[in-house]
Amino acid sequence: MKIYLKRLILASFLISVILTISPSITAYSCKSTTVCDEIGFQYEHTQCGDGEGGIFIVWSDGRNGIDLDIYAQRIDVNGDIMWEANNTAICTESGNQGTPKICSAGVGGAIIVWSDGRSGGAGAGIYAQRIKANGSTLWNANGSFVSTGGLRQLFSDNNGGAVFTLGKSIDTDYYAQRVSSNGTALWGSAGAVICNATDSQEDLQFFCDEEGNSYFTWHDYREGEIAPMIKESDIYAQKIDINGNVLWQFNGTAVCTLNGSQWYPQICTDGMGGAIINWIDLSRGQCFFQRLNSTRESQWEPNGTALLSSVNFLMVNRMISDGGGGAIIIIGGTGSGLYALRINSSAGLIYFNEFYTNENGGILRHAQICSDGEGGYFIAWEEPGLPQKKNVVAQRINGNGINIWSLNGKVVCDSLGDQVRISITNNGVGKAIISWETWLPDSVIPTDKNIYYTILKSGNETSIPFGNTYLLFAVLSILTLVFIVKRYPHQNPKT
Repeated sequence: MKIYLKRLILASFLISVILTISPSITAYSCKSTTVCDEIGFQYEHTQCGDGEGGIFIVWSDGRNGIDLDIYAQRIDVNGDIMWEANNTAICTESGNQGTPKICSAGVGGAIIVWSDGRSGGAGAGIYAQRIKANGSTLWNANGSFVSTGGLRQLFSDNNGGAVFTLGKSIDTDYYAQRVSSNGTALWGSAGAVICNATDSQEDLQFFCDEEGNSYFTWHDYREGEIAPMIKESDIYAQKIDINGNVLWQFNGTAVCTLNGSQWYPQICTDGMGGAIINWIDLSRGQCFFQRLNSTRESQWEPNGTALLSSVNFLMVNRMISDGGGGAIIIIGGTGSGLYALRINSSAGLIYFNEFYTNENGGILRHAQICSDGEGGYFIAWEEPGLPQKKNVVAQRINGNGINIWSLNGKVVCDSLGDQVRISITNNGVGKAIISWETWLPDSVIPTDKNIYYTILKSGNETSIPFGNTYLLFAVLSILTLVFIVKRYPHQNPKT
């Protein structure tokens, strides 16, 4: 009996070693499912909550081989596909339809807006459609014409409609348009002017508050060249009410006009009718913050409050409200890791935590963040690897900024090709739905692009993630146990 017990202990020890050196398979629950794998490209996807714990997903679709169309799908709170697989068309008009955006239109519905190159009807421009929970459409077949210009972003106006932003002219001036719940453009034929100052404005970001007010920020080159072929950019902001009236200074309120260039602005609500804005100061290598109250007055230091100068924050900058007057920011850069920091309504630093070390030293891009429904957050990003090999990786942090999963997070998808264009939405307590595109390689140019999703869960469920690495380690563990038991069979002790 003692010999048999030693053999069982040895088997358990070897299995533990295998599982220890392997990626954990119990840190999150992963149920991978195909959103669309039709022939041709399915890409430019984005998602929003459906108000019932699930999501709507919309994308550009090249299955017809001639031009791009717009398709959509709904996934319920349990991760099940709700509409006909691969085949819920929103717009199949002639000409290319692309860059679709989607936002909630209330419980069980959504508004979709896209760029459209059709030649018939109202002609090329921006079109919109409202969909119901069952996938049926409410506005004109193949969409209602709502504007012209280059589509940028879309947010729910929290009143049954939506606000979207447009880039117009060679110098990229910015405008906004609001569409009602019945598909009517409400802010005139051209939309409301966000900024049409001289020279170009770039990297526009915005959100809508509960009252339907819209808040915008961007980096701005209106000062022109400081030397031949050399320009510096500043940070500006604007607020427009639900009726399209500009509330702050015409062409924007200056947030930061320090010498040097300020890039990658982000904006979120401060919960009190104002906004928190952050940006990267390339000249100083620092992350800056400012809070504007409802009447555009700066609440923190002039030209922003600098936080942290010890990390190379050059590429990744993502921010959401913490729901308490402060903000959660994800920052990182070329050669550096990814960090989560939280500031309060007075610009005080609550926590600063590294959750990914970036040991490969690649360029980090496209980090996304959403609430976990328990006071913490899910974060997902593209992990750089070999050429044509990017993985989707996720991390979960609690309300104190502490990593719930191990440092460097958990691989969500490491299959063949590039996993890109991540989108993530909370879908209940301790859960989130994450989607991405897989671009299958053929030399340099991808030959196929498909869309997948999975549900991230709290942390104690056994799971089989998308990808073969985890399954391989589990199989090795079982084979090890079988080998040892057969090699050293149990022998009854002599009586």
